[in-house]
Amino acid sequence: MIKICTSNLNDEVLVYYKDAPLKFKKENGDFVAEVDYSTEIELTFVYMHEFRSKLWFLYMLFFYIISVFGLFAKLYEKSCIQLNTKVVLKPNSSNEVYNFRIHKPKNASSEIAVLFSNDDHSKNIFYDGDTNFFVEDPVAKKRKKLYNLFAALSWIAIIISVVVIVIVTLI
Repeated sequence: MIKICTSNLNDEVLVYYKDAPLKFKKENGDFVAEVDYSTEIELTFVYMHEFRSKLWFLYMLFFYIISVFGLFAKLYEKSCIQLNTKVVLKPNSSNEVYNFRIHKPKNASSEIAVLFSNDDHSKNIFYDGDTNFFVEDPVAKKRKKLYNLFAALSWIAIIISVVVIVIVTLI
């Protein structure tokens, strides 16, 4: 078995192996997942913004109303970034351990997103093209603008309705 380890597992970044998410267990302060030994192990690291989901508008609307029109709403991430990178590991033996770290910047940048720290295994790690970076997600960015517009218009409507109710009750 090959061990894949990390100390900063981020629940927003999913790690896939054979089109299924890896199950990490906590061992000695690190998160560890085991995969079967093969000559090539392909891992896919995926992060998508909340506004990228299929039912984003219903999700947003439900929590917007529940949170008293956004007063107690959770704050969405300011940066609309995504990650989809593939890493191929070519282990020499069946008992190797690969350590990785995920660096999530505040916005899209040229900083490496998934970094393997095994100096002795660095020759056995291959990245699929130039995809090991967080890039700006135009769909999520557009949907975030729509959310902000919706929130502003709903507050304007609430303020106008309160003013109309106060004026009608005074007359």
